[in-house]
Amino acid sequence: GEQVTVTLEMLPDSDRYLAVGLPNGELFTIESIGKTVGDETQFETQFVPFQNVETATDWSGPRQVIGNFTLDANMPLGGYQLYSVTVPAGTPLESPLNPEMVCKSGFCV
Repeated sequence: GEQVTVTLEMLPDSDRYLAVGLPNGELFTIESIGKTVGDETQFETQFVPFQNVETATDWSGPRQVIGNFTLDANMPLGGYQLYSVTVPAGTPLESPLNPEMVCKSGFCV
């Protein structure tokens, strides 16, 4: 299948929260799991079912590449929405989110 790379410039001294909406309406936060391999830290992207704003985890992976994804026959067809919210470092998300803080982009498969 085709490869999709999602990149996002991270601002200094900020926390960013990321999510993806699937064509069937499900919403997942995008989190990174770091593991040390030799002398370097490698990050693995993980989709976690969205529970609520208060339990969302900020992105702690690389400061630019969010993930590489392979589009294959098992991927549901339709529109995917990518969401991000950036706040000053250490600032918790508050519910309800101010819609002006949410950046949205998308793609179709």
